[in-house]
Parts: sequence; structure tokens; C-alpha cells
Amino acid sequence: MSMILTPTKVKNIEFKNKVVMAPMANFRLPSKDGVMGDELLKYYLNYTDKEIGLIILQAMFVMPSFENLPWAFRPEHMVPLKKIVDAAHEHGSRIFLQLVMNGKEFEHKGGINGLVIEELEEIRDSFIASAKLCKETGFDGIELHGAHELFLNQVSSDFTNHRTDRYGGDKDGRLALAKEIISGIKTFADENFIVSYRMGATFDLEKDVKTAKTLVDAGLDMLHVSYGITDVRQIHIPQEFAEYDEIVYAGCHIKHHVNVPTIVVSNINTLQRGEKLLGHGDCDFVAYGRTFLRDPAFVIHQIGQEDLFR
Repeated sequence: MSMILTPTKVKNIEFKNKVVMAPMANFRLPSKDGVMGDELLKYYLNYTDKEIGLIILQAMFVMPSFENLPWAFRPEHMVPLKKIVDAAHEHGSRIFLQLVMNGKEFEHKGGINGLVIEELEEIRDSFIASAKLCKETGFDGIELHGAHELFLNQVSSDFTNHRTDRYGGDKDGRLALAKEIISGIKTFADENFIVSYRMGATFDLEKDVKTAKTLVDAGLDMLHVSYGITDVRQIHIPQEFAEYDEIVYAGCHIKHHVNVPTIVVSNINTLQRGEKLLGHGDCDFVAYGRTFLRDPAFVIHQIGQEDLFR
């Protein structure tokens, strides 16, 4: 039996396999006033019966932002999302919602460095409140988006965070906001609700491991490693990882230094390549993005290949 198709468990939540649909923003199908539009709803419902272990819905805002993208901080925002949650559960899939702030909303104030502490505290509380709404809606967990140069990535990065108060300075200061958000969510996140964090790797692996450990120590249940803010994207990739890129390798390296389930992502493309990573103990879940865009049923189609894992 393949590892990638074998069930696994995190807290009290069982996943039917280790395949993750990575969160990907869909800009073609608009929302209105923060409420997911019908076409985007249909788009996600189409994935709920495709034998995916974990579906992570695209990032949704925890405060007013771009009105043509979905929000997740009022009860009316959750109505279409509940339909996706129920459909996923009906077909045995687990589902998270990714929560985000973009960061561009604050450029007129000088970006993250121009925000006063009270504004950062309001954003913190908004993440926590949105996570609580997700739990009440039936999501199996949330993922905080701390990668891809977005708000939490900006606050955590020494390239962009030049604050001198409690939310700046050294690693612990730059991660203080994320830690407070995690701690706040953990006050109501029981054994049936998972708190995940999508971390932006800098490819300074020593620095990335320290960041990951700090986040895990704050109470994370899962870690998802993608790319972050950096001035260097080239790192030495050992020969055994030659078929994968630096994002996958960074995630696998970090996995060996933390004690929570870790998701790796980036051009893995096939179940067979994901199986190899799992078989070597280099990750706990494998996420696919563009692969699902090309073929929403790719898991079903590849399971049908008899020689898939030979």
C-alpha cells in the first residue's frame, strides 16, 4: 500500500490520504462585497469529490480588503463556504480555510512599519475572530498565510520589518504578532480543529529552522512550507533531492527539525514523486497546486495507473 494514499491522523482528525490541494487564489471568478460568488462556489464544489485528503481553500481576508475577492469575517461571508465544507465532508475530505491580510492595504501609512501598535492588535484580533467563525462553520482547521510576501510574511521578515517596538527587532519580536494570533486561536481550538501556518522560507536554512521552531512552540498543529521574502533563492540541493526544487527541499529540511506534521509543496506534480518524499520521511503531507488546475481529478486518474508506485 502506498504511503501517500494511506490514511493519517492529526489530533482527532483523520485524513483519508496525504494529498493536499494547495490554496490558490482565483482572480477570474469574482466575489461581491466579500461574499464568494456563485461561479467560484461551483469551482470549489467541483473539487470536493475528487479523493483529496485535505482541501485548503484560497486565502480569504480577515478585514475589509479587495471587494472582488472573498472575505471571512462576517456571518454572511461564511454562507457559501458552509456549502463547500458540507460537500467536502460528505465525500470524506477534510477542509481548511486560509486566512490572510495582503499588506498593500497599509501602503498609504508606510506599510507594516507605519502601523501603530493598536492597529496591529486590531489585525491580530481579526485573525482570531475569523478563525473562530471558521470553526463555527465546520472547517477542520485554518491556515494562517505567512508566506508569499503578504502581511504576516512582511511582519516576520527582517528584510521588511524595521520596527523598534515589541513587534520588531529580533526574531522573537518579528514573530510576536504571529505567536499572539496562534495563541488566541488555541484558546478555542479543541482536538477537532487544526491550526496550520504557511511559512515563507528564506532559504537560509538555519534561519528558517529557527523560525519554524518558534512558530511550533507557539502552539501550531501543522506547518506548510512555501516561499517567502529573501534576497537569495539559490541554495545547495543535495543529490537525493535533485529532481525537486529549493522550496520542496527547504520544507523537507525543516520537517526534520520540528515535531508537527509538515506539508511540502512546489512542482511535485505526480503522486509518485510525492510518495518518494513520504517514503524517505521528508514530509507528512504533499500539496499540489497547478496539478489540480490542469486536472481536478488527477488523484483519481493516477490511482488508476497500476504501475504508479512500482
